[in-house]
Amino acid sequence: MIARMKSVCASGRLPESEIHEISEAYMGIREYHFVPDPLRSWLQHIDTWAKFLAPNKIMILQVPENNSNHSTLEAMANYWAEQTSSYGTKYSVFRVFTPNGQAYTNSLILNDKLLLPVNPDYGTDCYEGAVKSFEEAMPGYRVKGIPYNFWYGMDALHCRVMQVPDLEMLRVVHQPYYDTIDISNGLIFEAEIYSLNPTGYMEESAFLQYSVNDGEFDSIEMELKDGFKFSATLTGLNDEDVICYYIEAMNNNNKKEYHPYAGKNDPHCFIVRSTTGIAELGSVSPILFPNPFSESITLELASFDSPEKIKVTDIYGRTVKNIRTDRNIQRYVINMDDMPQGIYIVIIELEKRLITKKIVKTGSY
Repeated sequence: MIARMKSVCASGRLPESEIHEISEAYMGIREYHFVPDPLRSWLQHIDTWAKFLAPNKIMILQVPENNSNHSTLEAMANYWAEQTSSYGTKYSVFRVFTPNGQAYTNSLILNDKLLLPVNPDYGTDCYEGAVKSFEEAMPGYRVKGIPYNFWYGMDALHCRVMQVPDLEMLRVVHQPYYDTIDISNGLIFEAEIYSLNPTGYMEESAFLQYSVNDGEFDSIEMELKDGFKFSATLTGLNDEDVICYYIEAMNNNNKKEYHPYAGKNDPHCFIVRSTTGIAELGSVSPILFPNPFSESITLELASFDSPEKIKVTDIYGRTVKNIRTDRNIQRYVINMDDMPQGIYIVIIELEKRLITKKIVKTGSY
């Protein structure tokens, strides 16, 4: 579910630097969050106080103010609200209230359901509030309470089950558009789609399902370009259009998947800005040009923008370039001559906002 591989550790015997090295060598993990256990318990499992719901969403436990763990849980919620997800956006932090130590975050996501451990002895108001918290965070999922009066705070549903992998899974890899997107000659949507089927070749197909300004969803068939890469171009967009979309993938084994998983119930959304050149910088910032490009790309910021961090990632969320920034510099030339052709994401962290922009190095599509 997490597009860019991440890991969270509460404590350990190995030095942090060695954990980083092992994580990258064996699992490709480049970003490792080493955080204290806000519950200060003997178990020290993240499941007891937080749950990743999507690549850009996390649910964190909330307790009454008189609870000894209140301040540490609030600090952890603030910490994750400032972290950048693999989508290039800040995490959306959701909270689930537990007045009696219920292990609501130790729930189980199973396909399109979330199974929630609930203790009937605590009353319906308590677990109905928890169900509502997850429904608000995960539109399109069915949240079902599993009643049992012996769920423990350090030992609940997620700790008592083992998921079985789907050996015929259909996988969709896509780096979504978010926030404000600058376009001029259309917008390219790319995805890698393939079947994890051990029996042989499975023919895949894909559709871009999109809505403009809360209208009905329209469909564009995505074209297979190279290997597993599918592409579609959306044109005819106007300034201030709000685009919501999802990718629908299927194969000839009757498998169907969406990106994001809930499809039209929880689509990716962004706002369109149409620019034609640097003359418009005063009204739209930042601007990246040329796009598509062949060797390097120039980033222009407005005079009022102070860059804190600029980096480039691939479509899997892996950082490929870190740009040294200066708050007094508004123009950056990013050399990409050493990178292969394809789709990249420029992530720009400004003082009060975070912007992601998709760029294309010519030749792949």
